[in-house]
Amino acid sequence: DQKDAQAVIDAMKAATAQDQKALDALDAQIAAWTKQIATLKANPSSQKDPAKTDLAAANAMLAKLQAARGTANNDLTTLKSNLTTATTDLGQFSTITTKAAADALLAKISALNTQSQFTKDMPSKVQTDAMSAAIAKVQSDLNPTPAVSGDGFESYIETWDPNAAEDIANMPLKDGMTFNFAFSGWNNLDPDTEKTIETLSKQLLARAAKEGVKVNIKLSVGGQSDPMPSLPTPEAANALADKISGWVSDFKKDGVDLSGVDLDIEGCEQDNLANGKAFILDLRKKLGPDKLISLTVPGQGWKGQSPYTYGLASDPDVQNAVSYIQFMEFDIWKGDGTSYVNQIKNDFSTYATPKGQPGAGDDSTQMGWGIPKDKLRLGLLPGEDDPHVNSLSSADAKALAAWTVQQKFNGVMIWNSDRDGGTSTSGDPSTGEPAWAFTKAILDGLAPQSSSKTNIDQAYQTAKDAVGKLNGEIVKDSSDLKALVAQEKADLQQIKELTTEVGKLPAGSAKDKAVTDLAALNSKLVTLQADIGAAQTALGNLQTALGKAISTYTELSTLHKLANPTSDDAATAQKDLQTIQGIVSPAEQGQTAFRNTNIAAVTTDAGDVTTAIGTVKSDLNPNHGIDYFTHEIEKILAQQLATNRA
Repeated sequence: DQKDAQAVIDAMKAATAQDQKALDALDAQIAAWTKQIATLKANPSSQKDPAKTDLAAANAMLAKLQAARGTANNDLTTLKSNLTTATTDLGQFSTITTKAAADALLAKISALNTQSQFTKDMPSKVQTDAMSAAIAKVQSDLNPTPAVSGDGFESYIETWDPNAAEDIANMPLKDGMTFNFAFSGWNNLDPDTEKTIETLSKQLLARAAKEGVKVNIKLSVGGQSDPMPSLPTPEAANALADKISGWVSDFKKDGVDLSGVDLDIEGCEQDNLANGKAFILDLRKKLGPDKLISLTVPGQGWKGQSPYTYGLASDPDVQNAVSYIQFMEFDIWKGDGTSYVNQIKNDFSTYATPKGQPGAGDDSTQMGWGIPKDKLRLGLLPGEDDPHVNSLSSADAKALAAWTVQQKFNGVMIWNSDRDGGTSTSGDPSTGEPAWAFTKAILDGLAPQSSSKTNIDQAYQTAKDAVGKLNGEIVKDSSDLKALVAQEKADLQQIKELTTEVGKLPAGSAKDKAVTDLAALNSKLVTLQADIGAAQTALGNLQTALGKAISTYTELSTLHKLANPTSDDAATAQKDLQTIQGIVSPAEQGQTAFRNTNIAAVTTDAGDVTTAIGTVKSDLNPNHGIDYFTHEIEKILAQQLATNRA
């Protein structure tokens, strides 16, 4: 029973040490979480949802953990007190003379081991992981992955293309994108075309709903095969406005695209310009202010060459009535020595130049159109144009899209989706680039580039600071542990030498003391070696976490070096940052616990071993007894000398 009681006490001692380490580690985690929450709370954006709600949840979770920590600490205090009581009770076995009394004492000591209560009350890894996740969620709220918007982007879907459904299934889809279903005739909507438009519209809307985005769908009227009617009378203008507004209403579309490949060569006479204007104004009145109306006209429809096109597009009333005017900047003339991209810029600058003032660059012989910039949408053709003279790359398209943002134009349109998707069957030449290269490039161009670059730079710097700090702490910890391990090896060599010397001592009380002290020394060495092993394991886990963080940081560094990052790059950077924070945050807590628990324990153990080595060395000192004996003789001689003198 005494042996069993001693085993209980030994288990209590081990549990007390283990529980204290666990509690110290939790304290380090709580301190780190408290600091993180304070930092997050200092961010003004944390006072707005969703960060506000998630921060409150993290605070509440931290409060519960702190309460649980308090309960566990009380349990540990009780366990320590019980250990003292049990150790005292153990001495009673020397006075017990009956087995019944011994059994009762063993039961009493066993009941004092309350380790299970501490385990029950101590927060679990699941709870601490949830706390780390709660903080990471707030960090994500405050540094969200930037969403790529489709606002300002427009494309056409050809209803006659057999691959249109495939295009709709695979095209990039972002919130705010606009799609024109081409084409309806000006005077009638073919039943087969109507059916196709409805089928494709439902497919597009279903996909958009599934992905949580809102897209605009317009009915495109006209096109190359169906010229815009000349509208010889106001009544004809009113009738056409009635018809088209009815289609938009009946088919529940977001608006209409008035697509004239070239209004002047399609029969629109300048004498009827007033009726064309009346038609557009009446259409706006019938559709109401919220529906989209786009007027799509050829690029470079200069006043002297295309008076009808110029007359409509440059009219302030028409400009106010339509949502925007799309100039198709393809199949155009370009000046000598002027690049395709620069010619497009010159044209658009001229459209925006006030009336009566000369245009830009090679267009300086033309007069400005006076169109507000926010009413101008740039129309582009992916790849080579129809005359095989000019060719536009996706890089050109991105640069032009970014330029429209800089210049505060309305946006960018491309003709068309099947051409960009690589599924065109209408004889258009290939763009020579991957599917959807132009759509992606334009979306990236429309996203503020400075924002993408800034987001990446901020993510990079935050990650750099976090990884750098963790790396510095782990390097220091590794160096400190390495020094302690080296000391342990030196101590081990000394202990071997001391063991040999103790064995050489003659039998007697001096040797008995040396043997006892040597056993105590070896016990302390075992503790030191165990704590070194635990520290090496903990350090290995920290180094593994650091390696993962550095790997992700390397990817983020590559994005940081990009001169013109895309919005997708910015989104990837934010994901990388969140990954790094998800690694570094618990690793920082682990590092603090490692420093306060593992390194502290090994340092204490090493000191205990050094002290114990000194004790054994003292036992082995051959002059120890002689020095004492000599000192006593000197005292006697001094007394005798004093007596003799007296």
